[in-house]
Amino acid sequence: MFYGVSKNKNGKPISDFEKYTPWNSEEFSGKIEYELDDKSLYEVYREFKKKSPVVYDEKKEDITKEFSVDKSKENQFFVEQTGIIEENFFATSAVSQEETKLDKNLKNSIIQKLSNMVSTGNENISYKKTIDKLNKKQLEEIGNDRSSGRPINIIDSQIKKLEAEKEKLSIYEEQKYNINQNKDIIEGDLNEDINILNLLRAQKEELEKTEIKKAKIKYLETEIQDINNKIKDNEKAKGKHSKRNINIILPVLLAIIIIIATIITKKALILLLEIIPVIYVFLSILNLKKKDQLKQVKILHDSLQTKEKELEKEREKVQEYISKREEKIYNEFSSNIDQETIKEILSLKYEKIVEYISEKEREIANYKIGKKEVEIENEALEENLERLIEVEEKLTSLKKQRLELANLNKIYEIVKEEIEHSYEDIKDNITPDFIEELKNILKKVTNNKYNNIYLEHNNNNQIMIETENGKYVEVEKLSTGTIDLIYLALRISASNEITKEKMPILLDESFAYYDEPRLKEILKYLNDNYDNQIFILTCSNREKDALNELNIEYNQILL
Repeated sequence: MFYGVSKNKNGKPISDFEKYTPWNSEEFSGKIEYELDDKSLYEVYREFKKKSPVVYDEKKEDITKEFSVDKSKENQFFVEQTGIIEENFFATSAVSQEETKLDKNLKNSIIQKLSNMVSTGNENISYKKTIDKLNKKQLEEIGNDRSSGRPINIIDSQIKKLEAEKEKLSIYEEQKYNINQNKDIIEGDLNEDINILNLLRAQKEELEKTEIKKAKIKYLETEIQDINNKIKDNEKAKGKHSKRNINIILPVLLAIIIIIATIITKKALILLLEIIPVIYVFLSILNLKKKDQLKQVKILHDSLQTKEKELEKEREKVQEYISKREEKIYNEFSSNIDQETIKEILSLKYEKIVEYISEKEREIANYKIGKKEVEIENEALEENLERLIEVEEKLTSLKKQRLELANLNKIYEIVKEEIEHSYEDIKDNITPDFIEELKNILKKVTNNKYNNIYLEHNNNNQIMIETENGKYVEVEKLSTGTIDLIYLALRISASNEITKEKMPILLDESFAYYDEPRLKEILKYLNDNYDNQIFILTCSNREKDALNELNIEYNQILL
């Protein structure tokens, strides 16, 4: 009702929920009323098939939401009210039959629980065993410098091997660096030579274009020269024709005159009249030829002027082209080639440029061969470099795992250190109270036969008892019945140390293995020393008879 019923088996064959679920009914619920030391009343109703209970105050108002909820342990109302968790409740106030059964085989276990309770405040917690378990777990999960085959030893061994392999493979990384540097140099020189080659070819092309344009000028100059020659030839021919006409006309006229003078006859007159038209025609022809020659000379002069103007324009074009050609070259190549080199190449003659182009082409071919060789050499390294990357990745992973183990190891050390501090605190604060309580219990259950007791911390927290003659002996020297009574009484008393509330004491068949004297002793001890509400669950009348014989009041509930 206080803590719910677990559905987890927790190492048992079946869970408590399965164990206590009714066989013949769907109803599985309960209600309990209880009062705290401050007289406040509460009522709890719980359906065990549901996770959370309903809590009411004395006015029957639902106050369930006033308490926190733990996801793994549901509503924490009872823990918040009393300060005692379920594990501590069952370790102190609730005692079942199996927890009080004491035979020779379990005697040492009970004594250990006594030592645990006195030294740590919890019967199930032994400082030494806790440290030993932590050390064992720390060794198993981590390991140390002296161990072998443990996680940290395996990782350290792997790291050592991989570090050695990495050192060997690092040589290839250096080679890769050198190869890449060489490749960069080759590529840089290659690109530079390609740029210069492109510049040389561009300049060669421009010079060829210039030569074509200059060839046109030369052609025009040749044409002009031819025209000048023709003009000169025409002028010479004109002078010859003038002399030739005189040489022809004068003899003819002279002959005509002689004929007229010597033969003044009718026939001569007729002949003269016939010759005169012929002479006229002949002179006309000569005159036409002269005019034609003049016309041709004019045409030649006109053509000469045209060609000269065309020549002048072509020369201007060539000059303009040469000027723009250089500007174009600078604009195109100045981003990749320094201006001094461009200027030097622009000053070269065509033949020298052709020669340099051949040289650069050979250099570029050699650079390409060198680059290919570097690439082949680089490919040969790739397999080793891939292995290097793989090794580095594994190293990174292993170092991360080792760091995690180191951090886990620190956690273990911190936990042990905190346990050590807590243990020291317990020895200084809790243990003295338990020792005092144990002394009181010892006196009462032994009728003051044994009065003094102490905890020997240096000997596995052994409980030592002072005998009547003053000698200290181990607690196991006492009788089984005495030890059993001390254990039960101390366990119940422990609840006073872990909660301010007077918790009910639940004894479920706790005395089944007690004989009659021991049963009376424990009932008398409980009645005389505790005012807590005590529940004794039993299937016999032994406890009832003993209570009646001891005149101890009780309420009997029959189920």
